[in-house]
Amino acid sequence: METDKILVLGATGNVGGHLLAILVNEGIKVRAGYYSGESLPSKLHQNHHLVDYAKPETLIAATKGIDQIFVVIPDTPVMDQFARNIVTACSVNQVKHFVLISGAGVTASPNNIVSKRLQAMEMLFSESGMSGIILRSVFFMQNYINQFPPTPDGKLILPMGQGRVSYIDVRDVANASFCALRDWEESSDNQVIVNYLTGDKSYTVTEVANMFNGVIELPYEYIDAPVAEVIFQLRSKGVPDWKIEMLQEIYHSAQNDRYDLFTKDFTHLTSQNQTSFEAFLKDYKVHFISNYHQNTLTNE
Repeated sequence: METDKILVLGATGNVGGHLLAILVNEGIKVRAGYYSGESLPSKLHQNHHLVDYAKPETLIAATKGIDQIFVVIPDTPVMDQFARNIVTACSVNQVKHFVLISGAGVTASPNNIVSKRLQAMEMLFSESGMSGIILRSVFFMQNYINQFPPTPDGKLILPMGQGRVSYIDVRDVANASFCALRDWEESSDNQVIVNYLTGDKSYTVTEVANMFNGVIELPYEYIDAPVAEVIFQLRSKGVPDWKIEMLQEIYHSAQNDRYDLFTKDFTHLTSQNQTSFEAFLKDYKVHFISNYHQNTLTNE
């Protein structure tokens, strides 16, 4: 691959940030597209673009001279418009190949609101004329850090019943994305391939809490809270209605094992095995311990 012709959108995000680190560590020249003044690796200070998915002109500027693009679009009611703007910019600058992060819910729960947004996004890229790889990911393990972290007293409060859910480490998603970029070979065949990125197994939240107990070595407990109670808490924190409606559907799907998925696509892409949930907890053990102790002390 021509290493100076890759654009990473969402370069300071969960997956994009890890992907950027891999590319930089591999000595690959890359262009970073990001939303704000958040920190970027020093090697990229001269090769980055401030982009706004709602402003096509910023995307056209960022994609100039680019062959490959990595795309992750945040959950939003205007996801399809953002996707359309990115595809338009790619068309203007004749970008040849994309790697797109999507969600396993596209087929696991196809009638959910977020799934329909993802379907529309995927269709725009699939019909763009570019070749590409769509990576449909299950739940991120890192959601237990930044989306629904344990409470100060070690409780995992989620309305997911005893539904089984597959989790993948965002570092694995970034690694799969890197391999998809690295292994691309230009051809006249604008084929679009879909891969599912899952964990090595699925778990109930009860089992997740038990793994927290064993690895973090502090007491954790799963509280299967009523959906209405969780929604009330979300509203009290100012979470917008569109996101609450989306989360309600996701919780319902999780309760009914819709995300109990397993494929070998990650291994086929990377020639590696997925990170286990226990390994994820070991890697972030200091984080969980410090937050547990800090929060507990704060409440005493």
